[in-house]
Amino acid sequence: MTNKEKEFLNDVDEKVYHCLQRGIDEKQIAEWLDDVIIDLPEDTSSELFNILYRIQDNLLLGNEF
Repeated sequence: MTNKEKEFLNDVDEKVYHCLQRGIDEKQIAEWLDDVIIDLPEDTSSELFNILYRIQDNLLLGNEF
């Protein structure tokens, strides 16, 4: 994973955490995350995709973030 991808992931983590703190529904956050994943460039590393999908799965399953 590149440094740019790490920074992007950190930004996503912060956004998800902020949304959870504000009481936004996990399913709504997961939908937003789906839009983020879809908009990623084709050359995005599989590692970043896997982490984002794992975060999304945890939100949808109600697991701890």
